[in-house]
Amino acid sequence: MPDQNRPLNIVEEARYAARALVDRESKHGGRMVAYLRVAAMVGTSDIWIRRFLKGSADASPNLIVGYNILEQYRRITSKSCQ
Repeated sequence: MPDQNRPLNIVEEARYAARALVDRESKHGGRMVAYLRVAAMVGTSDIWIRRFLKGSADASPNLIVGYNILEQYRRITSKSCQ
């Protein structure tokens, strides 16, 4: 996760979570398939996910997509802790 001592930046946190989701999914079918899977999980396109991870200015998450990214990340990390 982002540095705990810095002020919370929800976009950075969502980007970190999206990258972690893509990394996890890429272990089960390659990078391009991972983009598709994560996009389907959070309700957006694989192209948008790639732009978002690159830091593109035109790929800022709306409230719903940002929430979905963070929620999927929370679900997956809570499962791995059990």
